[in-house]
Amino acid sequence: MPEQIYAKPAEEMLWPGHSFCPGCAEPVLLRQVLSVLAEDPSTSLGESKKKIIIFVTPASCKSVCASFEANAEKVFDMASLFMSAPDRATGLRMALDCYGIQDALVVPWMGDGAAFDIGFGSLSAAATRNENILVFCHDNEAYMNTGIQQSGSTPREAWTTVTTEGKKDAKKDIVRILADHGVPYVATAAVAFLDDLREKVRKAKDIQGFRFIHLFTPCPTGWRLSENLSIEISRLAVASRVFPLYEVFGGKKYVINKMPDKIPVDDYLRLQGRFRHLIKEKISEIQKSVDSQMDYLKKLSLIKSQA
Repeated sequence: MPEQIYAKPAEEMLWPGHSFCPGCAEPVLLRQVLSVLAEDPSTSLGESKKKIIIFVTPASCKSVCASFEANAEKVFDMASLFMSAPDRATGLRMALDCYGIQDALVVPWMGDGAAFDIGFGSLSAAATRNENILVFCHDNEAYMNTGIQQSGSTPREAWTTVTTEGKKDAKKDIVRILADHGVPYVATAAVAFLDDLREKVRKAKDIQGFRFIHLFTPCPTGWRLSENLSIEISRLAVASRVFPLYEVFGGKKYVINKMPDKIPVDDYLRLQGRFRHLIKEKISEIQKSVDSQMDYLKKLSLIKSQA
């Protein structure tokens, strides 16, 4: 029998009829996040006293598939320029606080292009100020909405329309970068482990200050992946330790959430057309890099957990 990877949401907060691509992982993640944010009875749309939840969405797949003119979410969603979602969220947070609405949730939902690149300055500034916002980055590892161009999140050797022979530099480690700001909470989550995601969202929504959750979001179109393999490729990313699941508290305490039996990184790479050009030597280099990064994360979890 297939493994159950999530519990059914208590309340559906994403309307059917969005226009995400077939096989896209983002609406699955968005549905789960929205349902957790609405779990408190006071947030229910059926209650007379509704907790305010405001999403702030810069240019991204979500902005054209589930927001604005064709909003599929049962929450407020405010448009933002590509570079300034954390800035706009900061202004909203300040306005709500001025009116004494301190239990409202302000939620920037950024793609990797906005979080890793174009909006990284405002994201870092919000983290430095420890703004009371809950930020999500849906990371599909390229600018998928505008033609599959590389971003700071695109992994080394991946094909994109502007790196046709493979990207030459490594993926930016945004989780550790933000953790080093000393913010209250940073975490990773993947679509193959939705109960893990839900627990992290529950934890994050009750923390005061800057929180950031990095969502591994397979894109069948940009990854040259069969539409029915988004969940499987996410599971393989965690099992191969390409995308470890962990949390960082206060920039110091690292907690690894899952340590699966290690599988070769090639099991993850070979299902994706964006890595089809790789030769054996390049795959070995990627394996060494993944092993090194995981060894370093293990050391952080041992050393900094004592801080």
